[in-house]
Amino acid sequence: MHQFAFKQKVMMKALVSYTPFSLKSTRAALTALAVTTLALAGCASQPKLTPEEIVKQRADERWQLLVKGDLEKAYAMLTEGYRKITPYDTYRSRIANGLWIKGEAVEVSCEPEKCEARVHLESKPPLGGRFGGNIDTYFNETWLLEDGQWRIFVQK
Repeated sequence: MHQFAFKQKVMMKALVSYTPFSLKSTRAALTALAVTTLALAGCASQPKLTPEEIVKQRADERWQLLVKGDLEKAYAMLTEGYRKITPYDTYRSRIANGLWIKGEAVEVSCEPEKCEARVHLESKPPLGGRFGGNIDTYFNETWLLEDGQWRIFVQK
């Protein structure tokens, strides 16, 4: 019996020492699992934005692009229909680039696939300030939901 117990002990050692994964790869797998779990928990805890919040962000982003003069990226935010009938060069020629100081959506109201954004625009006077300081203007923009993306609708 004593010899049997010895053989059993040797077999167990051999079995334990032969595992398909090393301790290092097991730690790496557990670390990866923990990181993935935390990342997914972080995604789940982020609140879903309302259409009003999304359109406000998009409108503000667009006006930042226009103020910077990045007309190509601002053009990409237009509805597909407008871009089909208005080439980029035509769009660029219609933009009063360089006069804007700041544009910001101050209020947004939405229906299921359409939003109206009230925009406050601060711009330089076209005649170089001859009639006073900067010009403050308020106007509405229409944003439409196209293929899951909010895009600005501009009439030709």
